[in-house]
Amino acid sequence: MTVGLQNIGPFFDTWTTGIGGPVKLLGLRDGPLDLSFWTWYYQIGLKGEYLQLYSDTGANQVKWISGINPPKQAALMWYKTEFNAPEGTNSVALDLSTMNKGQAWVNGNHIGRYFVSLKAPTDGCSDVCDYRGTYYSSKCATNCGQPTQKWYHVPRSWLQPTKNVLVLLEEVGGDPTGISFRTRNVDTVCAHVSQAHPTFNSLTLPELRLQCSSGQRISSISFASFGNPSGSCGNFIKGSCHAVNSTSIVEKACLGKETCSISVTEDSFGSACADNLKSLAVGAVCKY
Repeated sequence: MTVGLQNIGPFFDTWTTGIGGPVKLLGLRDGPLDLSFWTWYYQIGLKGEYLQLYSDTGANQVKWISGINPPKQAALMWYKTEFNAPEGTNSVALDLSTMNKGQAWVNGNHIGRYFVSLKAPTDGCSDVCDYRGTYYSSKCATNCGQPTQKWYHVPRSWLQPTKNVLVLLEEVGGDPTGISFRTRNVDTVCAHVSQAHPTFNSLTLPELRLQCSSGQRISSISFASFGNPSGSCGNFIKGSCHAVNSTSIVEKACLGKETCSISVTEDSFGSACADNLKSLAVGAVCKY
């Protein structure tokens, strides 16, 4: 509606834009009214933008319709609600996954445009990722069928303890009752497991397991070493024996997952420092 015109490609400046076909007004008592050949005018922006409905002053210039069941899937609709700031000091994110396309403001501050309905293709993803070999655009694709972005950062400095105001301009149509706020916790998980670690039975090999909190996934590996690492969680140090492929093997097994496990064996990492008892130390970052 107000965004989305093509701005790349050959000769895009010569492409026809705007209304390209007949326009009819339906639902009239005397039948459809053809407006195709009427005089048309082009106006940049919307009246709500000129009135600045997202500001305190602008919001008071119009009458808002209150209710617990606001219009859903309605195009060019303004929404306004109040909320209390989430407790704590963690970063705040606005979940707009039930909306479609538009703009958002918090306490008069422009978060920016959102385009949640723009989604990645539904196929082409794989549980196994290996970047070795010939590269192609869908290699190691993730999040198939998911929006390009659904979380929008709201700086804590914009918020007050109570009566914060969220204003949306929805251009296509969405469900505002599904909007929510979430604080973003960045957690770290770690483990240190030796080849001599006890197992359930003689047929089971030692494994190092990592698990994030519910809803979080492993976003990066901060440390990985198979050999004789030392230290504690957050302060691991490589020793004199270290398998150089430690990080890449752990990343392949864990990135993008809520939980993962790696066998603490030379079959997994290679036979570095022969005849020495080895261990695997891993640190990882979990994010929503």
